[in-house]
Amino acid sequence: MAGPKALDMLHLDEVDLVEDDWNVPATDNRGHSAKLTTRVPPVMARAVEQLVQSRVYPFPTSDDFQRFAIRLALHVLNRAAGGHVVTTLTAAEAIVKIVRDYENLQAVQSALEMARQSCEAMMADGDASTLASHLAYIDHTLAKMSATSAWRRKFEADWKRQSQRYRDYLRSVNGASEEHDGE
Repeated sequence: MAGPKALDMLHLDEVDLVEDDWNVPATDNRGHSAKLTTRVPPVMARAVEQLVQSRVYPFPTSDDFQRFAIRLALHVLNRAAGGHVVTTLTAAEAIVKIVRDYENLQAVQSALEMARQSCEAMMADGDASTLASHLAYIDHTLAKMSATSAWRRKFEADWKRQSQRYRDYLRSVNGASEEHDGE
């Protein structure tokens, strides 16, 4: 195999990684997976472990890194070959996106339900200042999601509808305290 010249030809500097590219699910949308094993020199194995342990990149385990590395290599090599080598790559990318979107959907739905329960408890306790801070934090968190995300639009709409009750409560509490302050 050729040395660094072969790697230079792959145009790795042109690879644009977005946040969603880091997490490669271990299964497809049906829960199926295949096991790949390989042997590497000990120095490479240590390098992978050090990279994972550094927490510089979002790889909780070396398996997460390996899935990412395989996906990146498939993408780069297929692109270098004009997209004709790995015909299933596009389908695999679509499956990864579906699985990731489904995982995100579940995580955000769960987080919004916990937020709703917390807001209900704060409202029941009459803790308006904590409720106001909580609402601001949730709004800020939703705003940090990708602006093009269909999930963001859905969750913002759902949260806006759900949180209207809490916002009305805060307005009534703030209005009542303003009346008391004026007396």
